[in-house]
Amino acid sequence: MNAKFFAGTLATILSPMLLMGANSRAADVTAVWNNGFNESWSDATQWSTNPDIPNNGAMTYDVTISAGNIIQDVSGLTINNLMFDSAFLQGTQGLTIVGESDPMNMTISTWKTTTSNSQIRNAATVTIGPDATLAISGGFVHSLGPLDNADMMADTTTLAVDGTVTLAGSGGIGTLGEGAAIDVASSGLFNITDNSDFFGPESEPGAITNEGTFQKSGGSGLTNFTNAWSFTNLATLEVLAGTMAFSGNSFANDGVASVAGGATLEFAGGMSTGEFGLSALGNLRVDAMQSAPQLFDGATFTNDGTVTIAGYANFTGKLTFTGAGSLVFASGQLGGDAPLTIPNLIWQSGRITNSAGITNPGDGTLLVSGSAGKILDDEVLITIEGAATVTGTGNINTLAEPPSMDGTPVPATIAIAAGGSLELQSALKFSDNVNGNNATPVAGLISNAGLLSKTTSTGTVTIQGMWDFENSGTIDVDTGKLEIQTPFAHSGTSVIDVAADATIEFDDSVTGANDFAGEGTVVFNGDYSTGASVASISFGGNVSFGSNNLLTLKLGGTDAREYDSLTIDGTLALAGDLELTSFDLEGGEYVGTIDDMFTLATATGGIT
Repeated sequence: MNAKFFAGTLATILSPMLLMGANSRAADVTAVWNNGFNESWSDATQWSTNPDIPNNGAMTYDVTISAGNIIQDVSGLTINNLMFDSAFLQGTQGLTIVGESDPMNMTISTWKTTTSNSQIRNAATVTIGPDATLAISGGFVHSLGPLDNADMMADTTTLAVDGTVTLAGSGGIGTLGEGAAIDVASSGLFNITDNSDFFGPESEPGAITNEGTFQKSGGSGLTNFTNAWSFTNLATLEVLAGTMAFSGNSFANDGVASVAGGATLEFAGGMSTGEFGLSALGNLRVDAMQSAPQLFDGATFTNDGTVTIAGYANFTGKLTFTGAGSLVFASGQLGGDAPLTIPNLIWQSGRITNSAGITNPGDGTLLVSGSAGKILDDEVLITIEGAATVTGTGNINTLAEPPSMDGTPVPATIAIAAGGSLELQSALKFSDNVNGNNATPVAGLISNAGLLSKTTSTGTVTIQGMWDFENSGTIDVDTGKLEIQTPFAHSGTSVIDVAADATIEFDDSVTGANDFAGEGTVVFNGDYSTGASVASISFGGNVSFGSNNLLTLKLGGTDAREYDSLTIDGTLALAGDLELTSFDLEGGEYVGTIDDMFTLATATGGIT
């Protein structure tokens, strides 16, 4: 055979074979590092196997490093898998782990700390390819970040996750030197399968950016991210087990964060614009400090579990709360300028400063509980369209600012809409005395167009003097005493019903021509008049006019329909002053004679 022909034919046959070998994703060999310390990757003498290492060529390989410190100095280095245990990797070049494309090949990369801490500290990027898996485990620390140097440049060690990373064991991941970054790509998955932590000093920061899936799938305990780590979720964050807690003030969810039943997501500050989804028995908790409050800007909450605000949180933009779960305001401050409609709100403590209004919808509930005091700032509006209940003994306090430039005070308002209800089951005060007296003449307003009821407790609910009370609905006093220390208008659609053995007490002026239903006791310690026209007022129970009371009755004639009168089914106690005034029934003011007779009050139970 012609030699030239033979050589060409052989080249034709071998070229595809060489090409196939170059593109193969299965490792041909395993290179083992000989535990050298501060030796270069490019030094072939440091490896137990040396087929084209370290430059690959047509050869692909796995790498085992079980000790020592290796300096990665090879540009564009690509390997199949890395078995890295209790060793150190540094240098200025990166590393790409491509894994295995053959589904029958189950080899994965590992980063272990079997006998001691381990550090990846090259000032470059370690990439976990789309077909690769890196399993991080062990009881000693895994550190990311280049050592400090004197070049005055901020260097970072980046773990780029295009494939899968799993983390288990108590060793966790710590920051080192000049800082670390974990970037999860859209194809990537970072899965915490145990109660592993992320930590480090604040001077050695770490940053996690997730554009794929970041999850905690195992461990019933806590995975904590300390102040050293910032976290930005741009895609999917899943807490499927245990608690994932971000202790710093740099948590941002601009994607979708979901919490499974029995799991908890906690964070302590930052800004989020994305979605939060809680399954039944799932928990989300905000513990932000006053100096760095959590900001929710247009976020969406689909809540079938429990959202707890135990710090400082501001809500801005257009927010949405849906679901059968509860928002618990446990402490801190609930602020912002976004209107909030919260189906189920539990207020245990803290200060509400939100200036755009909080609405309890018609199918929702509002529970005010606990012994701690609560504060409403000026301009705060709480609208009750559903069912609100107060079971706690902590006072509800106003803290209005001084009047605005035009001299108009801006009170906090609790508005009970038609169809809404506020049930007071405990003894407490609607107080005007937080850190001394308020600077405004009116610090709060209760506007009732629905049902305000006093039930359960035999104690006293007091509405103090700097609260205005506008009533166009129904007040039911079923037990104990309701004491109103502010002027009160009982006219129009206003209804008051006081049950037997219960009391409503007015310590300031009362005007209006409406009756008082129920067999309980009505006490007037301030002035009382029927208003602008003559009226006959009926009381279903007992009536008491205190020593400071001025009872004003109008006389427009001698006919019973021409003057004010009181008809009382119980007892009448008179201890104050009576003032009779002449009244004009459109025929001129009444001018009486000494013989004119009037039945001003009758009391079935007697008059004292």
